[in-house]
Order: sequence, then C-alpha cells, then structure tokens
Amino acid sequence: MRRIAIFMFWDDKGIVYDYVMYLLRDLLCNVQELHIVCNGYLREESRAKFLGLTPHVYERPNVGFDAAAWREVMVEHCGFDHLREFDEVILLNDSFFGPLYPFHDIFAEMDARETDFWGFSAHGECNSQKNMCPYGHRPRYLQTYFLAFRSRMLADSRFERYWTELPEFGSFLELVELHGSVLTQKFVDWGFSYSVYADTKDLESADRRKNMSHHMFNSYEMVARRKFPLIKRKTFIINKAEHLRYGSAGSLTRTMRYIREKTSYDEGLIWQYLLRKYNLEDLHEHLNLYYALPMAAQEEAEQLPGPTAIVAHLYYDDMFSYYMGMLEASPAEIDLIITTNTEEKRIRLEREYLSSSTHHWQVIVVKERGREWSARLIACRELLKPYEYLCLLHDKKSSAKEYPTIGMSFGRLLFENIMGSNGYVRNVLHRFTTEPHLGIMAPPNVYFGTYFRDWVNFWSKDYMLANELMCRLGLKPNMDHEKMPVALGSDFWCRKEALELLWNFDWQYEDFPLEPMWGDGQISHALERIAPYVAQAKGFYTATIMTDRTAETETANFRYMMHESLVAEVARGGVDYATFARLNRCMARR
Repeated sequence: MRRIAIFMFWDDKGIVYDYVMYLLRDLLCNVQELHIVCNGYLREESRAKFLGLTPHVYERPNVGFDAAAWREVMVEHCGFDHLREFDEVILLNDSFFGPLYPFHDIFAEMDARETDFWGFSAHGECNSQKNMCPYGHRPRYLQTYFLAFRSRMLADSRFERYWTELPEFGSFLELVELHGSVLTQKFVDWGFSYSVYADTKDLESADRRKNMSHHMFNSYEMVARRKFPLIKRKTFIINKAEHLRYGSAGSLTRTMRYIREKTSYDEGLIWQYLLRKYNLEDLHEHLNLYYALPMAAQEEAEQLPGPTAIVAHLYYDDMFSYYMGMLEASPAEIDLIITTNTEEKRIRLEREYLSSSTHHWQVIVVKERGREWSARLIACRELLKPYEYLCLLHDKKSSAKEYPTIGMSFGRLLFENIMGSNGYVRNVLHRFTTEPHLGIMAPPNVYFGTYFRDWVNFWSKDYMLANELMCRLGLKPNMDHEKMPVALGSDFWCRKEALELLWNFDWQYEDFPLEPMWGDGQISHALERIAPYVAQAKGFYTATIMTDRTAETETANFRYMMHESLVAEVARGGVDYATFARLNRCMARR
C-alpha cells in the first residue's frame, strides 16, 4: 500500500528525544510521505532533526490536542484530494515508545485484513463521564494514538466532513468523550468496518464498569503474548493505586524485562526519556525497582564487571570487629579503602584486621569534619579515579535517645544488605552489567522503631537544603516534597559514572559543619538524599537491594503493617483502592 503518515508531536521544552526519531525512522521505511506537526514550539536543533526526515514540518499553537493538529494538516497543508492519492492515511502521536516489533511486520499483518480502518488497540464499552458522550455511554472504540484509514473511507465525503467540522476541544475529557470514543462507532454507523491489531475483545466484560485499557494496565500480556508493538508513556506515571486496582502492579516490570531480554528495541530509548521527565520516586515504585538477591553467587556473576573498590568510613572502634569481618568476606578482587579519624585507629585497623588481608587495602586518616561524605568527596577523590564501581559504607550506632537495638538493627539493615556475603556482592555487581542504566543500588529504607514515625515527614529538615545543593551542582531539581526520597542513608553501591558530578565538584572541608554534628538539616543529610537524583541527571536510575533473607523478614513486616493500616482505614469508615496511596502513613497518623 501507498501510505501517508501525519505525526503529532508535543514537548513542553520543544525537545525531540531519541525514541521519537527511532519511531519515525522505522515508520519512514513503510510510508511514502511523512508530515510532522508540532503543538507548541520546536528548538532549532529539534526542528533540524525533523527536517532531516521530511520537508513537511509545521508548528502550531498548543491547542486542541492531537485531533486538532491532524485536522490542520489534512485540511490546510495536504488537502483531501492529495490524501486520496494514497491507499492509507496514518494518524499517530508521540505518546508511546516503539515500535517494539518492526512496522513492516505490523503493516504486513494488517494488509492481509479486509477492513476500512484500524488501530493498535481498542477499549471495551464503558460508561461515559458526566454523560458527555452522545451515545449515552462510550461504545467500543479504537484508541486514537494510532489510527489508519483506507481508500474507501478517504473517498467518502462524510470522512472529510468529519474532520473539517471537528471542533477544537478545550479539555482532555472533551477530546475523549466527544471524539476519541465517538469516532469508531460513528464510522461503523456509516457502514465502514474496523479491525484491531492487538485485539482484547476476549478480555472484555458485559459489565461496562469492568472494561479497562489493557495497553496501560495489562502491558505484559499485550506486548509478550499479543505482539502489541508499543508501551505508552503514561503507563509509567499512573498512580500506583490504579495499577493495584487491576492486578498486582507487576505487569510493567515484566514488560520492561521482556523488552530488554526478548526484543531488539533499545531499552535506553525509554530510560532516556523517563529519567529526564519523570519523578524518580514514581519510577522506583511503578517499576518495582526492589531486588531480592541470593546469598550464593549466580554462575554468570562470578566475574566482576570492572575495577571495584569499597570505601568504608569506620569511626566506632568497639565495632571494628563486626564491620571488618563483613569487609574481609567480600571478593578478594575488590580493593578496600578505609577512612578513620585518628592515627591510633589507623594503626589498630592495619595491625589487627588488615595485616593478613587477601585484599589490596589502605587506611587513611581524615579530618573530623564532614564524616563519611568529606572522606569520600575530598580525602579519597584522587584515589577513586581508577574505579568503575564503588561501594560506599559507614558504621552506625544508636543515639542516646533510642533503644540500643534500634541503631544496631538499622546498621545491620544497611550493612548486611550491601555486603551480605561474597556471592551476594558478586550478584549485586552483576546487575550493573545486565542493566546499563542502573546507577545506584541502596539497601531498603527503615520502617521500624523510632524511624517509623519519620515517614510522616519523608524529607525531615532537608528538602530545601537538598534543592539548594542540587542547584549548586548545576542541576535542576526534579524532586517532590510530597514523595519519599528514593534512598536514605549514605551506604550504597554505585556505578561511579552515575555520581561523577559529586566527585568533580570542588568540595572544601568548610562546606561541612564542625563536630559535634547533631540532628538533621546538615549538608551530609542532604547529600545522602540527593545522590539518586544526581544519578538521574546523568541518565541512571536507583534500585533498592536486599538479601533474600532480608526479603523474608520485610515481607512479613509489611504484611503485618498492611493489615494494621487496613484495620485503621476500616475503622475510619471504609476502605477502597485509593487507600493504597496513603497506606504507608496510616499507622504513623494513629
């Protein structure tokens, strides 16, 4: 078939991301003519990218959504007489990543079907919102991010009249109720037939309330089993409560793994966009970036991915035995860099614990200002240059305000889910090789003892300071005070490249407060919270890691807390799926 495609693009900053170019290049292999219309404005470099694909590039005010943009190109730039020179008109927008499978295969499949128009997916019959839809409900309809119309329709004056008379919708709800959910049934009423590339009619219900967007909430079924060729951007930021309404909220995670392992699509095209546009906590939760790794090394994890060092700041000499025992159990190929605050402690560490070590090691005495962060960013800066992967650690003790077991439990949670065992460390490092956009792996946050109350105020006193620090580093903060920091505590594994901005900054000891450094609201507390966002600015995401043993305890604890939270909600007068958005705060409010 001879095809013409009209592509609608919008970005609030006028940036054309690589996923868009990949999409259009693949499309161009299958169409004879491409028109690109931008709602809003294009940066000069973005316009140049589009002009490298086609001379037909237009900019218009950002009004009327994609429907108005398509109408303008059809009516004002192409004309319907020109459209009728083609066998098929394709209307699509930039709201999805793909194609996960080549357009050539998709068009070959659809060319074999006798139909007048088609799309990638359809929504089952459902209720109208505010009774706006002229049918009284939404009939079954093709979802309009990708539509194809063939010559029989193009030749019909009613098709032309539909588009020329289409109003400019002022809200997304109007667009859906008066156009998106109407178009399919209107054309069917006129005698035209339609087809769905990845049909889900077998999953639809007679109860309108039960029908859903499978491409949003059932993406793994669609992509892996029905060869659905795309993944919608919106899927990554829909409230998790909505995902939980329709299932276990694991479909998106499985879909991303499937794309990485089973398709030739570059997962990096997705991550490039997500990490520049979306809140990191949303991605962390929606993609379930929680890894429970075994203590025994997996066969493929035996080889370390590159030069690796553990940087451990050890202050409490009565805990040296515990921490050094864990460090010594790590793979011998990993170098140990230990910082401490006195010459006496250095001598003891070298004599008692490191004299017989199988590791390459060194102990450095650092200034008593800034603790582990100044040790890493100033004292060790030159030493860390040869390494590609780092493990950053510090020892921890309970304050006098807590039960002694609280600090002990917190310290174990941090240290044992970073070091675990020789095999566990190898498994952790192996994840960096299988996930090239993974920048940091941090232990789970604390949900016990006095720390549990802290989750009412996720950022404590550090939010403004964290924003100021990001700006000082030359980064635009992409943080939200209403959302949890992705990681707390300054212990984690990282790809050194992900945090280069921290090591390249000209830190001075005067940036850090003098001892004693009491309470929250210090630069060190801000640093531990911004590390994942610094990595995000470099194009890397952060995951939570834990041993399989910790995962057993955490699962039991969270099931208990979930039950107690639900009981609290029922006592308040009921519970529904929206409750999931606030469950983590319920007990604290009690």
